[in-house]
Amino acid sequence: MNSYEKQIESQVIDSNNLGAFYKHINKRITCRNSIGTLLSNDGNLISEDGEKAALFNNYFASVGTAEDGRVPLCDAVTGSGCVIDNVEFTKEQLRVAMGKLKSNLSSGPDGLPHCFLSV
Repeated sequence: MNSYEKQIESQVIDSNNLGAFYKHINKRITCRNSIGTLLSNDGNLISEDGEKAALFNNYFASVGTAEDGRVPLCDAVTGSGCVIDNVEFTKEQLRVAMGKLKSNLSSGPDGLPHCFLSV
C-alpha cells in the first residue's frame, strides 16, 4: 500500500500540474470544512459551533448597516433604450486577453479552444 501511495504521489509531482497537486492534497485533508477555535473580544477561546456562529453573527451585525429605505444617488444613469452599436478591441488587447487563457485547454481542429465556439 505504501509503494502504491508513493507511486501516485510521484505521478502527481511529475505531472507538474498545480491543479492535480491541490486536488491530491485536498482529498487527504480531514476537517477541511471546520472552522478552528476563535478568540472572542473578551479573550475567551470559542470552540463550540453555536458559540462560533453567535460570535460571527455579532461581528457582522456590528459592521453592517441598517436598511433605511433610501436609494443612493447615481449620477451616471442610462435609459432603458441605451444600445451598444459596436465594440472595438485593439490587437494588443486581444493578445493580452488570449495570453491569460489557460494553456491546458484542448483545441479543436481550428486550433482554438471550445470556449471560443460557445460565444
